[in-house]
Amino acid sequence: MIGREHETQIMKQLLVSPKSEMLAVVGRRRVGKTYLIRNVYEDQIKFQIIGSQHTSLVQQLTNFKQQLQKYFGDLAPKKRPANWFDAFHQLSLCLDQQTSRKKPVIFIDELPWLAETSKKKFLDALGYFWNNYANTQKIIVVICGSAASWIIKNIVNAKGGLHNRVTKLIHLKPFSLQETKLFIQSKNIFLNHHEMIQLFMVFGGIPYYLDQIRASRSVAQIIQETCFDMNAPLFNEFDNLYKALFAYPDKYIDVIAALKSKWSGLTRQELINITGKKDGGSLTKVLNDLVQCDFIIAVPSYNNKKNHIVYRLLDEFSVFYLSFRTTSITNKDHWIHIASSQAYKSWCGYAFENVCFRHPTQIVRALELQAINTKFSSFYFKGNSDLPGAQIDLVLERADNIIHLFEIKFYTEVFFITKAYSQDLRTKMAVFRQQTSTRKQLFCSMISVFGIGANSHSSGLISHSVTGDDFFL
Repeated sequence: MIGREHETQIMKQLLVSPKSEMLAVVGRRRVGKTYLIRNVYEDQIKFQIIGSQHTSLVQQLTNFKQQLQKYFGDLAPKKRPANWFDAFHQLSLCLDQQTSRKKPVIFIDELPWLAETSKKKFLDALGYFWNNYANTQKIIVVICGSAASWIIKNIVNAKGGLHNRVTKLIHLKPFSLQETKLFIQSKNIFLNHHEMIQLFMVFGGIPYYLDQIRASRSVAQIIQETCFDMNAPLFNEFDNLYKALFAYPDKYIDVIAALKSKWSGLTRQELINITGKKDGGSLTKVLNDLVQCDFIIAVPSYNNKKNHIVYRLLDEFSVFYLSFRTTSITNKDHWIHIASSQAYKSWCGYAFENVCFRHPTQIVRALELQAINTKFSSFYFKGNSDLPGAQIDLVLERADNIIHLFEIKFYTEVFFITKAYSQDLRTKMAVFRQQTSTRKQLFCSMISVFGIGANSHSSGLISHSVTGDDFFL
């Protein structure tokens, strides 16, 4: 298994725990939650049920009965459970009749889909099963689902019988670039770091997407085959992605589309102005759901000004789809033609910025700041009659009174700073200092794929240069 060392360690610790455990595993759709659970608990899973989306209660209960028969054979009841309380009661009876030296694992996958038929009754039944049976049996109950916000609200932060019952929560994140590299190489596909970054800008670190890649293909061919060709495996992925996660996907896609319209992100008020949505709990829920599902990121403003929190579209595949798949596809070389367009160059700049937001740990490591407390934020100043506007997407504040103001550039070769660009950078630093009134030392730093070339304009201005190779550390 590629990566997931920390998560695996947590899960194995539960096996030797002297008590029952309830583990919640959440994360974006296609990120590998089910694979992780099956891989770690393969020998301990004594029962598994997978929810089906938009399926009737009767069918869900029928599926439950069939799974009981699969795992327990003749010990399982022949009759379909009458309701969820009956279903979990049947499960407890089967477990009582089966002996095992290993700590048994009950795996409930896509739990929100099971609960959608009768939300409160299902959760009440699960709570009763845990409180009156599982909690006394030295057992592990694993609950899983892509609708991370639903599980956090209804299970992790439950008010009723499941209140405070989750003993461990794992939020599974996409692969890093280094993990992506190892995954692709495990398929006998060998690309250089620049090519890896280009693929990451489309697919992110989503194992399912990366698994669609075939060997002996250029980056352009890979993207064409997986996203644009007739019957391409990801051709309908965008629509399926949001429909699988949210009951009313259009509300979420509206916000996603609005965020895509401005690369640097939007404040809450700007979102309201663009989408026409009302400011209230409904919008808060949509934003929280998208954050918890790893589709967007809430970037705090430097000095923590609440009205300047910027929401940024982070999901690589969503950015890619909204940039290029909304237009009609006319031929089998569609992507190759796009890759020479100005729209492609603009997308590359934004997508590479997202790579940086995905790898804060690697940035800190590249600067050799592991021993110093750091925090990331952004800075925005609209400008006035006295000062020009300035936007800095990535600000790194250090506990030793130093602030890095990062410039991020995607170039296919070494980047050289011009005289005009150096003046622009100095102006940004001056605006930042004046508007924040900071007395801390300011470093102007660069992140680019191949680094920056030394010349008279970078000398004395650029303090640190982070390259694409640094993201693979």
